[in-house]
Amino acid sequence: MINACRDDIYGSAKRAFTRRLFDPYKPLGVMFMDLGNNAEGAVDDGGPTREFCRLLMKDIQNRCLFEGPDHSKLLALDSHAISKGDYKLLGKMISICLIHGGVAPHFFAPRLFSLVVGEATEDVDLTEIVDEVFRSQLQKIQDAITIEETREALEEASNSLSLLGSLNIQCRTLEDREIVVQCAAKFYLEGRLNAAMEQFVDGLGCLGLHAAIKANPKHIRYLFLAKEDPLTAQDLIYVFSPHFAEEGSNHRRSEIRTYAWFRDFLLVRKVEKCKWTKVNALLCKRFLPLLLGWKSCPHWDSKTSQSLNSYILTANSLKPTHVM
Repeated sequence: MINACRDDIYGSAKRAFTRRLFDPYKPLGVMFMDLGNNAEGAVDDGGPTREFCRLLMKDIQNRCLFEGPDHSKLLALDSHAISKGDYKLLGKMISICLIHGGVAPHFFAPRLFSLVVGEATEDVDLTEIVDEVFRSQLQKIQDAITIEETREALEEASNSLSLLGSLNIQCRTLEDREIVVQCAAKFYLEGRLNAAMEQFVDGLGCLGLHAAIKANPKHIRYLFLAKEDPLTAQDLIYVFSPHFAEEGSNHRRSEIRTYAWFRDFLLVRKVEKCKWTKVNALLCKRFLPLLLGWKSCPHWDSKTSQSLNSYILTANSLKPTHVM
């Protein structure tokens, strides 16, 4: 059982997952506690677990152990976190959220995913480096147009390069400057994070997730990287396959009316293209997470639509909601 506090989801998960008797192979039982330290009272039939995993994944994404844009995160170096094993716990949390709650990260940078898989990484784009001072130093070396300018830039960056083991690289031609930049940048983004990455990959091994990633990297990649395709009206019409109540019943009439209004809403906003971006953001940030535990439409097979066979269970803080 996980007793979750909404104002400290990560702490609640950490207490539960590091408990000596915690078994990740058993179903999760989640009970949210309100501000008065009272249980919300919702019966866990997937709803509370899914919501807990969604909130935990969002908290993981924003933690200081990751750095970079929201949609393209890399591991950040924290030597104290390495000594405590926090990177392993981070990987374990992601595995549990994905497998038990069906909540995918969708925030890994392509470089981070390649490192997890064990693939060769591409050359570094300097925009990947979060440290502005170090990035500007490398950019100055890269932009030098003469050997003299290159050597001046190398001298200015000597303290940083010496820590990364790149200061002794001989720079006799302009082509050599790119070797210096790439060696320093790759060690900054990858080499110095070896200990943290080993822990992180070890944590992703929970429930066999890392083995599945290595065996099927192309098919699992979409779960970890940000989605490139924007949400469309047709996506939402297709992904929901409504199951109506018995024909002739009052529930059936109410549901058909609600479904017609839902489709009208999507079609009108599709025509008013200037408003669709706002609708897209509203659906992804408010309604899909509330109703289904999604922050975006999940991946689905092109020949198979998804369906919901019942009303969504609600906590006692939510009103009953029609769901198509």
